[in-house]
Amino acid sequence: PDGRRTYPYYPFLCRYKSLCNSVIPPSPEGRNRFLGYLHDAIQYLLPFMPEIQSELKGSPFSPDLPVFQKLKTALPETWNGFLDGLKVEAYLNEDEMKEFRIEP
Repeated sequence: PDGRRTYPYYPFLCRYKSLCNSVIPPSPEGRNRFLGYLHDAIQYLLPFMPEIQSELKGSPFSPDLPVFQKLKTALPETWNGFLDGLKVEAYLNEDEMKEFRIEP
């Protein structure tokens, strides 16, 4: 939703020819709850894949990319509450490396 930034790109992460879903909490119930979202995300993104790949070949990801704007505007309304209640907090660990605390 507008005004909501999640980092690092929670809950979906793209890798070579795959779409991964970060599950919070990683319990059997949590995995089961997120499975429907992953399935819907794959179905939603598949038709846009050639366009996404084409745009990202020429420039790094940015929320201002036309394909991202198109995807965001056409996002099903049912997904707007997907991240409600999720809290992501960045902090430095004992080695001064950035880590994230995620609370569902």
